[in-house]
Amino acid sequence: MFVEINNANNTEKLLITDALWFAKEKLLPKHKNLDIEINLKKKLDVDAYVIDGDYKRHFIMEVRKCQDKDDLLTTIFHEFTHIAQAVKGNDIFSLDHCDVNYSDRWFEKEAFEMQEKLLTEFELERLNN
Repeated sequence: MFVEINNANNTEKLLITDALWFAKEKLLPKHKNLDIEINLKKKLDVDAYVIDGDYKRHFIMEVRKCQDKDDLLTTIFHEFTHIAQAVKGNDIFSLDHCDVNYSDRWFEKEAFEMQEKLLTEFELERLNN
């Protein structure tokens, strides 16, 4: 997995990198060819979003800067769940989902569930190391 993180301080970069590798091992342990570009932005109306990149398995994640640690982690885990969904062949970036309320979309329900589960597991693993 190749990760590029833009507009982050060293603490944010380390935390995001650790979280991404953790999520990858949990959700996509057999996939090696991922290219994830993360851009932290001060002015973002949502916590984050991820879009399909320019080539296969390239993803661009825009993340609101200045979130506290737990919020940043759950945001990264939420968006990485979407990356895993896409890698597994689910077309979550399709406009076909626009007519379904955001909170009713199956892939959003899964991402909200996984963000909490991954946060708990991540924190437990860090305590034990």
